[in-house]
Amino acid sequence: MRRPSNTSKPARRRRTGPRARTPHEIVIATALETIGQIQPETPRAASVIALLQSWLEDDSGYDEKAWPKLQKALDEQRAQVGARRLFND
Repeated sequence: MRRPSNTSKPARRRRTGPRARTPHEIVIATALETIGQIQPETPRAASVIALLQSWLEDDSGYDEKAWPKLQKALDEQRAQVGARRLFND
């Protein structure tokens, strides 16, 4: 049975403005802006700055997936040798 046209659901509206940035994204944007203002004095310093910029611009999601596993592995290893935990999550 067809629904009468006057009772159909209204179409969902899409956001037209930019989405709000997360605190994490704000920190990264600020760091990129700050690093972009540094004038390296040596070729090695320029290489380090370029590396930091590439890390900050990476949005592949790899670090978000890998970090919890790394934290767990580090804490497990430290527990085996009787050292204190590094992370309080």
